[in-house]
Amino acid sequence: MISYVPVFLIVVTLLILFLFLGVSEVLKKEAEEANRIYSTQVMKLIDQSLSAIDQSIINEIIADHSSIRDFFTPQQGINPLFQTYEASLELKNLVLKHAIIDSIYLYRYSDQAILSKNRFIPLSEFGDKEFLQAQLTGDVSLQSWSGSRQYVEFSSQTEPISVITLVRSVILFSGEEGKIVTNVKITDVQKILQDLFDSGISYAELVDGEGNVILSRNGSELERAMQKPTEMYLSDIHSPITNWHLRSGVEAGKVYYFISNFSYIWLTMGLSIVVFGVIWIVYITRRNYRPVELMINQIQSLSFKISQKLATHTGGNQLSFIENAVENLIEESNKFQQRHEENIVFRKKVFFQEALEGSREITPERWTDEMIKFDRPVKYSGFEVVLYEMDKFTDFKMSYNQKDQYLLKFILCSVIAEVAQNNGVIVWHEWMEHHIVGVLYQYQDEQGENSERLASMLEEVREWVQSNLTFTVTIGVGSLIKEAALIYRSYDDAKQALGYKSGLGSNRIIAYNDIEMSPKGDMFRHLQPVRTLSQQFRLGNPSWGEELEAFFDELERTLLSREDVESILNYLIYQMNRELMELSEDYGEIWRNKGLLPINELLQRFDTLREFRGKASLILTETSEHLERIREGRNNRSLLAEVRSYIEANYFDPDLSLNHLSDKFQINSKYVSQLFKEEFGENFVDYLAFVRMEHAKQLLSDTTMSVQDIAGKVGYQHSVSFNRVFKRLTGKTPVVFRSESVK
Repeated sequence: MISYVPVFLIVVTLLILFLFLGVSEVLKKEAEEANRIYSTQVMKLIDQSLSAIDQSIINEIIADHSSIRDFFTPQQGINPLFQTYEASLELKNLVLKHAIIDSIYLYRYSDQAILSKNRFIPLSEFGDKEFLQAQLTGDVSLQSWSGSRQYVEFSSQTEPISVITLVRSVILFSGEEGKIVTNVKITDVQKILQDLFDSGISYAELVDGEGNVILSRNGSELERAMQKPTEMYLSDIHSPITNWHLRSGVEAGKVYYFISNFSYIWLTMGLSIVVFGVIWIVYITRRNYRPVELMINQIQSLSFKISQKLATHTGGNQLSFIENAVENLIEESNKFQQRHEENIVFRKKVFFQEALEGSREITPERWTDEMIKFDRPVKYSGFEVVLYEMDKFTDFKMSYNQKDQYLLKFILCSVIAEVAQNNGVIVWHEWMEHHIVGVLYQYQDEQGENSERLASMLEEVREWVQSNLTFTVTIGVGSLIKEAALIYRSYDDAKQALGYKSGLGSNRIIAYNDIEMSPKGDMFRHLQPVRTLSQQFRLGNPSWGEELEAFFDELERTLLSREDVESILNYLIYQMNRELMELSEDYGEIWRNKGLLPINELLQRFDTLREFRGKASLILTETSEHLERIREGRNNRSLLAEVRSYIEANYFDPDLSLNHLSDKFQINSKYVSQLFKEEFGENFVDYLAFVRMEHAKQLLSDTTMSVQDIAGKVGYQHSVSFNRVFKRLTGKTPVVFRSESVK
């Protein structure tokens, strides 16, 4: 008698296999949809970053009082160097505002000049001139962001940087005046893909409009990405802004492609076997109807044994295949769940940044929906944003490896959360920058909105970090706001408060309300003594040290933001470099190597003004000593000292001139002029005018003598000549100088 039990087992096994294939097909479609949605969000993130850069550049072009706009259309009566300097500062601000910008430069048609954040040079000396010339001649025209290209700013630069570029024309009322070229490092965009596509089974790549691969999730995978066939992609997202395509999918050889490439011929054969089996079972059942009960019992017993077998070992080939397939199915489901959780984390961070930066409106309905999705408390009565900035972050990075840095940052966030929890306050924290963590304090009732209570919590965190960790934190406190839609205002206030760290010092709490009530300093008032200090340093006058100390004392007494402090210090370095470069080459070389380079490096990484003051004073003192050693080695030093002393003692003599000095010291007048140019970087007339104006400024500040009398006291027979020279050297008339000195 032919038994139908083997047929039944075959049919059941095949049905299980077909069920697996059906479920796998569903999972495949779900994975494709999830991949498409995730890739779309990533592309939007990239587009938003690049669009923000483009919008900032457009805003700078159309702004009425933009320094960049003034660079292309210089205003009458304003020093062109100052306008160029202001435009350079604006470029630096754009780079600071958009962290992914690598470099940005301006090209002005009128004089074919290039201005970047680092230098101001003609086009012929610019490392990227070939690309710019291609844009100007029309050989290459960019309507949006370019594909990957090699960028070199300095002609001496040996290794180019891979960047993508945006070129915008500067079109004003008079027509097209120039170009603004913005470069973004390929590695910065690549980092976004690495952070978001870090799963071991997925890949992603950016392709330009012509099908060229710009970058892949991992730089080492670029060559393999260029060889990947189109059918391997799960999604291909097109950006209308950049005309790029973001392609993503699953690495070849994974279970996904095993399922995708499973032959449907076998499926047809399986269905045929099932049909044949059903017919066979019906036939045999009809033939063996009487022993059917016994056969049912045998099937149940056999099914139990098969279950035991599946739990212990693989069994036959078909059962082994089913077991492996189910295990793979479970593994894929777990990975899909993990990716879903990672997507939630990403969305939380994006929402947090949108709320703090104000890039999207946070309505009460949206706040409620998002908090429910993120499993966070919905109720609130007010918010305060607090920024914790790690002090001396450059030293911190050099002291710890990446793993230890993450651990210490985690400890800092844990302490913030624990202190808030102990005080019954809800907090939400995310890292806004590598060294700044933003914390949103969420109050659920008006009793919790207590400024003293918050100050106590912040002080507890600050003291704990100082006592238990190897670094300190400076805390910027924003204002209290009542609506979720206005969180960005508190964030802006916290950033503004933190901006005063350089002047107020580190390892402290800086509240916006305290800053707002304090009188602000006038930045331009600190620019006035810079030239005198620079000239005294160039001349080797020992009084430069006192001038420097007085300059820093005045800065520390004034409440200034970091931006203002950096602007003043940049002007100081610029003015000193301008004065020192007028000296002979041996002096200039000492200044560049011992003074300019170290002090510029210090400017890039200083934390507080007090730190900059101490280190800058040491640098300038050492440079001054080197310059003095050169002066002492000159054969004419004693003669020049006598001439200089004579001028200081007889500056009021109207007849004091080169011929007068020639007769007095029995030397050729041209030789005297040459000595002044080599040692002081200026001719005799300018040096004499400087000495006379220094004494004139003293008389204007300390006496009530008339301007005409003072002119006579310092060697000028006509007050008109005195007024003209005074304004040329100080930038203001004697009357204005006296009135400002009295204030």
